[in-house]
Amino acid sequence: MNRFKLNIKYLRGIKKLSQKDISEKLNVKRTSVANWEQGISYPNMDILFRIREFFDITLDELLLTNMEVEKYTKKDKGEKLAHNQIKIDELELSNSKFEEVVSLQAKTIEIQADTMKRNAESIEKLVSLLEVEKKDKK
Repeated sequence: MNRFKLNIKYLRGIKKLSQKDISEKLNVKRTSVANWEQGISYPNMDILFRIREFFDITLDELLLTNMEVEKYTKKDKGEKLAHNQIKIDELELSNSKFEEVVSLQAKTIEIQADTMKRNAESIEKLVSLLEVEKKDKK
C-alpha cells in the first residue's frame, strides 16, 4: 500500500492547502503533487525532507504509517488518558473526603468517649453521695 500518497493528501487537507499551494511551498510543479497523490510518482529525497520539515513530521510517519488512522488512534488514546486522569482525580478527591469523614468520626468518638467517662465519674459521685446520705439516715 502506498502510504505516502494517502499521507500527502491527508496532510494537505489538514492544512487546507491546494496542490498549487503545496507545490509553491516545496518549489515543485503542481502536477508533481498531483502525481504523488495518485501514486504515479514519488518525490526525491531532497523533496521528502522538505515535506517532512514543512509538515513537521518524521519520514517514518510520512512513508510508513497511515496518518489518518494514527491521528484517530492518538486522539482516542489521548481522550482515554484524559478520562482516566479525571477518574483518578475524582477518586483522589473522594478518598480525601472519605479520610476527612473518618477523621471527623474518630474525633466525634473521642469526644463521646470522654463525655461517657465524665458521666460515669459523675454517676459514681452521685452513688457515693447517695450511699453517704443513706448511711446518715440510718
